[in-house]
Amino acid sequence: MSKKIDVVIIDGGPGGTPAAMHLVSKGKRVLLVEKSGKLGGACLFVGCIPSKIIKHAADEYDAFRRGPAGDRPFSEDAGVFWNEIRARMDRILPMRSAGALQRLKPILTAYEVQR
Repeated sequence: MSKKIDVVIIDGGPGGTPAAMHLVSKGKRVLLVEKSGKLGGACLFVGCIPSKIIKHAADEYDAFRRGPAGDRPFSEDAGVFWNEIRARMDRILPMRSAGALQRLKPILTAYEVQR
């Protein structure tokens, strides 16, 4: 049995995911294609969000570095500091992608990720 698809959206990023949600809410059968298998697109995983996390951490680091010595949440060592930023991104980014999927699930009749 073939399934009729009204619209194919390529890219599950900040444009494609809301577009798919809108079209499904209007009764369209939508195929959302995301190469990475994770919703959020380049903005979430390599662009906008990671750059904001890095900038925020750098601003915090600079403020603490300029402030009085004492309990600082960051290492003075740049390599260790970068590992702390990566750990922060590794916590935040998957949660954001999972959040997009959670918003999609109620409108989907079936969900399948194929790689």
